[in-house]
Parts: sequence; structure tokens; C-alpha cells
Amino acid sequence: MYRLIYSELSRIVQELSAVKIELLAYALCKVQFDSLEHLNVIDIRDILNSCNNRQIREDFQENAIKLLSLECPICGGSYPRSRMETMFLCSHMCCLTCIKEYYRNTIKEIRDSKALNKLTCFEEAHEISEDVKLNFFQHLGTQVKYEDL
Repeated sequence: MYRLIYSELSRIVQELSAVKIELLAYALCKVQFDSLEHLNVIDIRDILNSCNNRQIREDFQENAIKLLSLECPICGGSYPRSRMETMFLCSHMCCLTCIKEYYRNTIKEIRDSKALNKLTCFEEAHEISEDVKLNFFQHLGTQVKYEDL
């Protein structure tokens, strides 16, 4: 499996150092299959661009594995970073599917302006200050409407 991944990565990103490609290939071999199912070229590019070719950090492979296999706290699935969404007003993350469902279900439960705070996070509600309200609701509208989420 490693040789196949290494060969494909080398073909796709020819300008990168062999060491960086090798480290990423090993990382991909260590990641759960369900996470690889959602992997795309953007994830690979972001990981490869996380450090330059001359100074590859010692923890490159470890960081690559972390970025490729983040666990969604709602559904328990494993996803690459590009398939995870960070909540607008905090640092909690979940997969794109769960965040879309969370927003849609929570919107249905809102009965007053105070209940809008439930939209800020799936773990804990945050106060929506006046200076971020417009940006927050634009973000929310984008998340709920976007079909690929």
C-alpha cells in the first residue's frame, strides 16, 4: 500500500522533496480508512505546504496524521481537516454533515431571541454580541444553504 501511495504522490507533486512525500505516504498508511474516504487534493496540498522542503519539521508525519484523522464529537466519524467545521464563536469542531444538521435542527427549536444563542455552539451556548451578529447570521445562512455540507 505504501509503495502505491508514494508512487501516486510523487506523480502528483513532482516538485516536492522525496522525504516529504515519503513521510506523507507513511502517514496516509496509518490513517483510518473512513478518514481517507473523505480525503481530497486540498488536504494533501495543505499538509505538504505546512513546511518548506528544506526544513521539514520532526513532527511533520505526526501532524499529517492528526490533520487527516480528526474525530467528530457528534457522530464519532474520522475526517480530514477539510471536512471539519469550527464553530463561529468558539473552537469546537465537528464534521460538515453534523454541523449542517445541528444548525437545521436548532433553528426549528428557536422560539425567542435568547434561544438564538444555541446556534453558536453544539456544546455550549455563547452570547451573540451586537458587533458580530451580522457576520454570524451571514455565516449561518451560508452553512445551512450550502448543498455539499
